[in-house]
Amino acid sequence: MNPNSKLLLDEVHCLFNEQKTQIEDRLAEADRKLDSRFIDSSRLLEKRFADIDESITKRLADVDDSLNKRLTEDDRVSGVMKVASALESWSQDSEGAMDDLKLKPNPEVSLFHGEAYDVHTRNHPHDPNPPNLGKLPKQKFPIYEGETTCLWISQAEDYFNMYEVPPFQWVKISRMNFCGAAGRWIESIPQPNRLPWPDFCKMLHNRFGRDQRDKLVRQMFHINQISTVTDYVDRFSSLFDQLKAYQPNPDMHYFTTHFVDGLRDDIRMVVTLQRPSTLDTAYSLALLQEEVAASTPKTDTTRMGFRPQHKLALAQPRLPGANKVMGDKAPAKGQDDKLSTLRAYRRARGLYEVCAEKSVRGHKCVATVSPQAMQEAWDFFNIESASEDTDEPDEQLLLALSYDARMGSHGQCTIRFYGTVHGLSVVMLIDSGSSSSFLAASIADQLPQLARVPMEASAKIANGQILSCTSAILDCQFSL
Repeated sequence: MNPNSKLLLDEVHCLFNEQKTQIEDRLAEADRKLDSRFIDSSRLLEKRFADIDESITKRLADVDDSLNKRLTEDDRVSGVMKVASALESWSQDSEGAMDDLKLKPNPEVSLFHGEAYDVHTRNHPHDPNPPNLGKLPKQKFPIYEGETTCLWISQAEDYFNMYEVPPFQWVKISRMNFCGAAGRWIESIPQPNRLPWPDFCKMLHNRFGRDQRDKLVRQMFHINQISTVTDYVDRFSSLFDQLKAYQPNPDMHYFTTHFVDGLRDDIRMVVTLQRPSTLDTAYSLALLQEEVAASTPKTDTTRMGFRPQHKLALAQPRLPGANKVMGDKAPAKGQDDKLSTLRAYRRARGLYEVCAEKSVRGHKCVATVSPQAMQEAWDFFNIESASEDTDEPDEQLLLALSYDARMGSHGQCTIRFYGTVHGLSVVMLIDSGSSSSFLAASIADQLPQLARVPMEASAKIANGQILSCTSAILDCQFSL
């Protein structure tokens, strides 16, 4: 080998060794730095985790303390509530005992009111073994203002029997709870405390019950449906319940019929055909019919026709020729034809003719007709009637034209002017005896730019002659 080449290779080998050494040193330094970083990061994380654990532990301890405090407070509150309920129960018992002591009959007072006590004893003998009602809650005595007399008497008697009040004190206790009209009335009664309870109740009925009953009867005579069925049912049932207090066994057929008669016409017809036997049945049928009628769309039976914007003439009686035209028309269909048409309509839809139910094998028509079928028949007849009314031909217009306007002469109620009609010079006659504005056919032919509307009309002049008119000009402008 050439010595120079050998030297060159040795130098290259030395350079490689140096580079390798430097790279190894750098890698070792990088490993050392990474290790130190990882160690520092792990220390920081451990410290942070320790702090978090400490804070969480502290928070949990605080939560436990607060829960323990709340539980302690709840226990205290429950204890206070128990004590309060016990005190309330003791208070009710003590009040009941005091009331019993207050209401205990005095022998002297019993002798003084012996007559009233004997009357009640004969009517209501004393029960030697009264029922044990237990500890009754304290109830207030009902207030009487002159209304609902029967209800107040029953409530007062229940109160007296429940608390075992002696009969001779019934009127006295009742008098303390009178106010309003009843309070003013009791002042006019001399010594009401000595009255027996039956006589006292009879006086109440004569003073307040009779007038109230007459008032309720008058309201029942005039009640009817003025808004919805629900409102009518509420008002009728309220009156019925109040009247029932004066008549324990009312005639249900009378009240049911009276309720049905007060319904609206379209609802009353359907409910009457169902023949309800009780008020509850009538209430349900009326509410159901109102719901069905509200959900059924109304059919517009009006026919749209030509209506001029401006009134051209006053309507007059028909001409003799119009009666002939009407006489040639076939007579209107009768009720039998309408029923036949309705039956054919139901057969075409696959329904039974009577009940309008779907046709199935073994079907039997019920005795009563459903509200839907009645509504369908009612709408059908309304449509037929409206069609018959709108099929009448329009009456021919009969206008009025004065004799002076026809002949061009002067009269007491005419004024002649010179004017123009759309630029055409004409002679105009203002006449109070004519019903509309008339234009000669020769003048109208000179104004082809004006639109004409076909219209059959007749003009009757003063001498009885009738002139025919075949068209009308709308928006005809003229100036004097």
